Amino acid sequence: MAAVKTVSDLKGVGPATATMVLQVLSDSVPFMSDEAMLQIFGGDKTKLKYDVKTCTAFIEKIYEVVESLDNGMSAVSKLTLGFTAADVERALFAKEILGSSAGNAVKSKHPSASISPPPTKAQKRQISETKDDAAAVKKPTSEGSRSSKQKQKEDENMPKRKSLRVK
Repeated sequence: MAAVKTVSDLKGVGPATATMVLQVLSDSVPFMSDEAMLQIFGGDKTKLKYDVKTCTAFIEKIYEVVESLDNGMSAVSKLTLGFTAADVERALFAKEILGSSAGNAVKSKHPSASISPPPTKAQKRQISETKDDAAAVKKPTSEGSRSSKQKQKEDENMPKRKSLRVK
């Protein structure tokens, strides 16, 4: 936690960025992501704080989870199979993105993971009518549009780029 404080003292670097940088160096530092913080502290995303005090509390809670997961493992198992703070943060991140029913992408909170049901007959009919209406309307041509001959002529007048080759 002293490392997070030291890195976050740099200009333009807050505790969340400090944890991200430090996680690259060591899996013992969890990234202070919004999603993991929501899983640890609960509540509203707009009420999350990004200060050293909150970061310290976040890291301590992550360490408590790591300790409870590693509880009962032998020393050798902890070294080879044990959980890291980064593992726990990633799991919390995934749980927040996928929602409470982690296996069901339909109920996901993340828009890219949602699956839409197939359209009804009425929706298909409406889509078809919209396409027909769009095809019937001609796009207005702008007066500033150039013909292909004008474009070609302009391209010919452009200076040619010389290729740089090392001999």
